[in-house]
Amino acid sequence: MSWYDWFRSVWDALVNKILTVTEFSNNVFYGEKFPIVAFPSAYVCPENILITPATFRESFHNPTFGVGIVVQNVDAKAGYLKGYELAGKVHDVLIADRTLGNLVQNLEVLSIEPNWRNLGRGPETFWFGVIVRLVRKM
Repeated sequence: MSWYDWFRSVWDALVNKILTVTEFSNNVFYGEKFPIVAFPSAYVCPENILITPATFRESFHNPTFGVGIVVQNVDAKAGYLKGYELAGKVHDVLIADRTLGNLVQNLEVLSIEPNWRNLGRGPETFWFGVIVRLVRKM
């Protein structure tokens, strides 16, 4: 499998895992999508890919993905709590299979971030990020 095919497979696997969180229905998207079409929604966004040599023939490939979650609520506390609830569900569904069906050696959830990418500053929109790093030796 080429590196590109592997990367596409990883992105597809992340999206498909997050689609199992019932609250999102089918509102899980590849990359960012504006304007927001539905609440709640999730956006699986590739970020940096760190490649570190391991030997003369192999390297560790560590792509990072940010899963942006957006919820809407007129009450700030309820909005934050719903965002944390959905971020927790994304966390749980991802760590249930840390190999993504043997595509990677490990999947690590690095952080859950409120106000992801400084979005969600409006009075009714709350953004959360679930930051995921994958590890594969190639």
